Amino acid sequence: MTKWEYLTLKIPAYESDFFSSAKVRMTELDDILRDYGNDGWELASQSFTGDIRWGTGDMVLIFKRPKE
Repeated sequence: MTKWEYLTLKIPAYESDFFSSAKVRMTELDDILRDYGNDGWELASQSFTGDIRWGTGDMVLIFKRPKE
């Protein structure tokens, strides 16, 4: 049976210029996904907390990969 390890990445809307008018800068998100993917992580889930339109929430990414 495959065992998994998980990693949660929180990207705060208010700490960076990552969110712009409720639109994520897709090139920055691509870079994040590519970097984690190159380390063997697969994006398992994505969600938002709060209201990122007003800089009060976060983007939450959950990654998984098989345990070695």
